[in-house]
Amino acid sequence: MLTVEKIERFNELLKTCVISIDEYVTIINALYINSKDNSMDDVNEQNSLERIAIVICEHFNLTLDQLKSKNRSSNVSRPRQIAMYLMRQYTEFSESEIGEFLGGRDVATVIHCSDKIEREMVDDEMTKELIKAVTKKLSFIEKANET
Repeated sequence: MLTVEKIERFNELLKTCVISIDEYVTIINALYINSKDNSMDDVNEQNSLERIAIVICEHFNLTLDQLKSKNRSSNVSRPRQIAMYLMRQYTEFSESEIGEFLGGRDVATVIHCSDKIEREMVDDEMTKELIKAVTKKLSFIEKANET
């Protein structure tokens, strides 16, 4: 449930960060998903995959349906690869569960895509900064839900 305490915590966090309107909307969307539960402890694992997917969609201006689609164009597949990487890093889901959530991808695809992003982060500063920015949004959402 979105409580007064959570809203106050969110406002305190906003005072320490400079965020854009788009980032604000992303955070509000993720908080709304979490508001269906009583606390972060009650958030089921599906919501954590969904939360990552929503942040990715907001960041790249995609819909959840596009992210889960069979579309292979780089403006969709690249965000999907990043989502796979983040889902492997920040959840306890199996590659099979991540692949299923993202439109029925197989295990090998999930491993290949997330490994690809991990390798790129070593050599490409832009990829590293992109992952850092998305991760920051995710951690901000987590902090806003702590009360």
